[in-house]
Amino acid sequence: MADFVQLDDGHYLVDIVRVPGEQVHLKCILFDMKSLWMEQLPIEAVVERENKRDPVCCYTEALIDTLLAEKPASYTLQPSATEDEDADESHRRLTVKYYVYDTPVTLQFQLRPGTADELSECVILPLWRAVLLLDAKNRSLAEQLVKKDDEIAQYRAEGAELKRTTVQTTKFEAQQFDEKFPLSAPTGKGLNIPRILDGREQRQKLINAVQLVVEPTGQPDSPSTSGRGTKRSPSTNPRNKSMAMAERFKMQSSDDEPDDPNNVK
Repeated sequence: MADFVQLDDGHYLVDIVRVPGEQVHLKCILFDMKSLWMEQLPIEAVVERENKRDPVCCYTEALIDTLLAEKPASYTLQPSATEDEDADESHRRLTVKYYVYDTPVTLQFQLRPGTADELSECVILPLWRAVLLLDAKNRSLAEQLVKKDDEIAQYRAEGAELKRTTVQTTKFEAQQFDEKFPLSAPTGKGLNIPRILDGREQRQKLINAVQLVVEPTGQPDSPSTSGRGTKRSPSTNPRNKSMAMAERFKMQSSDDEPDDPNNVK
């Protein structure tokens, strides 16, 4: 479960997840907006290490799954120091405390600095994917709002009167919405992400680069502009079809009936 926490010397993003595969691994990620630390071990090795560290608590894979489904109670971050190595500022020891039926249970991770590729895989690419997804959703919502405004304008042009005055909204203006939005990013620091996303070609290149999946979308049938359903022709009307079938069945039944011998002349 991903968590954003404040520890002694700053704010950190912590994520502990199972990594599926032929051999299931447990991965712990620690990110402080500048650097990445991580550890990834087979879950069997984690169970063995935790049982050795804390023999009182019987660690199992099922117990670890239970812990991962819960929100941690606290985190403790220290410089890593074991019997086999001296204290190293580049390594960190993260202790995560949980409570299971009011009983404290901890998991401990020996974190090493992440490589550039690991930083990209664990942080940079997921952030770009999230940015592109949110940008695409915002653009789609803005298009829907414009279409709704056009639809209301069309109703009024056709003589419709909207009487719900208490829920009326002003016409959506994308530029005005952006200018008055209460949140904004500092300018002049780092990449100008909004400017990069403004270009359609650049957005598409980014989508391909971060391997976003683009699902095909079908266009639903648009309703009639008059607000009425499509009028069926007599040949396609279900009622007419049912009557025609009944007539054919009646004629077929009369043909199949045997002649009454009493009516033989």
